[in-house]
Amino acid sequence: MEELNPNVKLAIEAAARSLGRSEQCRFSLEQKLLKKEFDEETIKTALDYLESKKYLDDARYASSWIRSHCAFKPRGSIRLVKELCARGVSRQIASQAVKDYFETADEEELCRLALNKLICKNKNDKNLIKSLADNGFSYKIIQKVLKEKKVSENAS
Repeated sequence: MEELNPNVKLAIEAAARSLGRSEQCRFSLEQKLLKKEFDEETIKTALDYLESKKYLDDARYASSWIRSHCAFKPRGSIRLVKELCARGVSRQIASQAVKDYFETADEEELCRLALNKLICKNKNDKNLIKSLADNGFSYKIIQKVLKEKKVSENAS
């Protein structure tokens, strides 16, 4: 780091403080550094340095964000990709992180959890479908989960 100019060192230190508090994506760090009035070339150099040292990694951020987000808000793959892209993560990285997440997590189970939350809010069938779709679940998964629900209700 000694060969870097003083402004780049300051930008690296500012970004590292943010990374020390929580995982960040490159885009969010760019925005934070712009607000601190670093120029774009300084920011690019600083973030490239942090990426080369593995302190900054959008794939790691995406994976971490998905795990923590889904723990509280059951979301489907469509919504997760959309939300990561809105946070500045590339579609390719977001899609891969979601794919990796659903290798161990059950999207249908997340849809069931979301359905149960919506039922507690007294949503009717038409609103259930719309709300589940808005939460990023595919219509195929929604139909399967709703069908299971109706079968279990008829069995009761």
